[in-house]
Amino acid sequence: MYYIKACCQLPLSAKLNGFDLVLVVGTEVWRYYPYVPGNTSPPGLEFLHITNDPHDAATALVSDSLLSDARLALEGLYQLLHSLEGHPMFEPKAVNQNFVATLPGDPTPSVEILPMMALHAWTAVVQLRPKNAIFVQESPSNSQDLVKTVLAIGDGSLHYSVQSIYTVVMHKVKLVYLVPVNDEYAILKEFAILEQTPNVPALDLPGLNAMAIAKAYGCPAFRAENALDLKKCFEEALLVDGLYLIEFLINLTYNL
Repeated sequence: MYYIKACCQLPLSAKLNGFDLVLVVGTEVWRYYPYVPGNTSPPGLEFLHITNDPHDAATALVSDSLLSDARLALEGLYQLLHSLEGHPMFEPKAVNQNFVATLPGDPTPSVEILPMMALHAWTAVVQLRPKNAIFVQESPSNSQDLVKTVLAIGDGSLHYSVQSIYTVVMHKVKLVYLVPVNDEYAILKEFAILEQTPNVPALDLPGLNAMAIAKAYGCPAFRAENALDLKKCFEEALLVDGLYLIEFLINLTYNL
């Protein structure tokens, strides 16, 4: 299995040129920004899609979609592939090295990198997440009684909806804000490259302080400097019967 790092310099379909088969699990096929030209998929590429969302299955522009629990489907697929060992069809074929992407680094490096790589930060969170926790990104509506909701939102994006912190405080919602800090509007910088207009001004955002803003609204807030800090803060946040905000600096050099 190879990891494909898609960038918005090119539509994803262009990144998939040269592959024969793509297995898509637990997400849509695909999300595209509007007005970006390109095919949905390159000619000849086959898709297998596994999702537990009927809407995602029905609206997939390409692929055969299997409506299933992702974990159960992958466990079944693993057993099926394991049973085929020794079959002539299972013999590995030569791989074109032009299309082999590099796997992300070890999520638990022996030498600590500071600020944290995004991969290491989210790995620290996932290691502690409750099985029934709801993880959302910039979502206003996903919550359940007695279940902790965890919201991931960037330091820049937070300032489009910072007033939500006050609302959550007033309504005593069980919510954890996870705020990765990169001190820039990274996605617009990528779009500037896409539109061949690099170095657009005002896309650097130094000095935003989500922790101070959250405290001003009455929300407990902390800043994690490393993976251990992040784990401790997240562990405490899961025990709090209410709102909690954690901001943590992301290494721009190693961002994934």
